[in-house]
Amino acid sequence: MNSLPANYISEEATREILKPHLSTLTNCITTPWQQWERFGEIAPDLRFPLIARTRACFIYDHICHEIKHQFEGISGVSVDDRRGFLLLNIENLLLMRFKKLNKSFQASNIATYQQENYSLQLELPGIPDSAARITAGYLLDKIQAGMKDIRIVFPIGPKGKNILWSFSILGTKIEAIQHEMEFEEPAKPKVKAKGIVQDTRKTSKQ
Repeated sequence: MNSLPANYISEEATREILKPHLSTLTNCITTPWQQWERFGEIAPDLRFPLIARTRACFIYDHICHEIKHQFEGISGVSVDDRRGFLLLNIENLLLMRFKKLNKSFQASNIATYQQENYSLQLELPGIPDSAARITAGYLLDKIQAGMKDIRIVFPIGPKGKNILWSFSILGTKIEAIQHEMEFEEPAKPKVKAKGIVQDTRKTSKQ
């Protein structure tokens, strides 16, 4: 039986932590798609030959811009792009990166050392070890003409191919994917003589 990573966080706890930020987060991902559509309206001849990879880069760059702008000055939230990709840190409990997802809610990653460590839920320099590494990703429709969903996913394993859980922040009825392997819950904190060492993820609900 495999063990859950020490920084594992449940779907329910993640929903609770993200609740105050869901509207802003959704805007930060839907606005870039609107910018892509606007680009096609203003300069269709310039957008026409661009391939899917270029579109993904366009949307990602705009997501990064929106995240930096819309989360600026928000208490408990910080943004870091020193590692070559942007991370949104929420209360040192959640680290969030941004990706385009496939139909299985998996992200397409260039297998860099840092991206692999992120997917494996391993240590990254300068970020809290206890924070869960999650992904906010968008899915396009079958003909790649519209954004049909935005999901929060908890990936684990090489290239993040195993998804422990996922949920939509657009209210769609897409079912969550659960990993087929069995996992043990992380060990619960021990009780000390003068109090209880609490799990910081649980106290985030209070």
